[in-house]
Amino acid sequence: MLQLTELQLDFIKVLYPFNELTYAQFNQLWKNVSGVKTKISSQLLKKIEGLGLMTRKLDEGQQRNAKYIINQEEIKNLLENTARDVLLDVPPAFYQDALPVKVKARTPNFHDEALKTLLISTISTETGTLIFPRIKTFVEHMMIPDAIIVKDDRMTYFEYDNLTEEAASFLTKLPRYLYESKKNPEVKVNLICVFTDETIQLKGYNNKRVSPPYSRMQSLTEKAGHIKALNGLPFLEELEKQKNLTLYFFTYNEVLQRLGPLLNGEIFPDFVQREYPKVEEKKKKVKVQQLKQEKTKEPQDKHEKYIFE
Repeated sequence: MLQLTELQLDFIKVLYPFNELTYAQFNQLWKNVSGVKTKISSQLLKKIEGLGLMTRKLDEGQQRNAKYIINQEEIKNLLENTARDVLLDVPPAFYQDALPVKVKARTPNFHDEALKTLLISTISTETGTLIFPRIKTFVEHMMIPDAIIVKDDRMTYFEYDNLTEEAASFLTKLPRYLYESKKNPEVKVNLICVFTDETIQLKGYNNKRVSPPYSRMQSLTEKAGHIKALNGLPFLEELEKQKNLTLYFFTYNEVLQRLGPLLNGEIFPDFVQREYPKVEEKKKKVKVQQLKQEKTKEPQDKHEKYIFE
């Protein structure tokens, strides 16, 4: 039987969450895990394929356009009951999502491919366990993020915004994460909202953006100042009090640079943290203006008029 080294076994575990990878993505994951800048060897590719852990689909002489179909069931069986067990660190609520895919994967789309490309640029054996929740009809889930990374006592949730979702739909998700964080105060939670920007280029997709999505991020931050948490109190005030939850708004380019350190516990000021004080200041100015308007209203008795400075 073909034998795998410790490093190769680490690489196999990192492959597990994915259904299909391009040649470039396969190489990027190898570089992440191995720490080297060279491409994965053809011998190792043949070894992985020979063990039935993946299948290459390619036309003659078209290796760079090859598709690598990951056999999750075989990887799960190979690593089962070892320190690399793919289900070892999966939270119970998402256990079903982490099992091998039994049905045909969805047709690739820009949203999913952009998020996958982002994660592939960073993840390794050091970043934790990656899960792609896919059971969208499981009513017990209050929230269904686009991806999750579990590491020690930290949960990192990803919401990828393709700038097409209605603001109301996006904002209704946020209080649910706050609620879950309140239920488990011992678990540190990062909620990373990633916004498509002009820097992402995906083969086969046309990204028409020419500038960062700051206007949408600004609008959502302001609107978040008006929504309520599930307990009926102002969401942003409750978020500020919830010390185990950190909400991030990042453009794609920003999170590309900061995701690795974030997964290792570092904290960065993001768009919300920069803009929230401005939102609060704006709300104060509005209240002051309303008070001034109230004071200068004409009294009921027209014979008694007062001017308030």
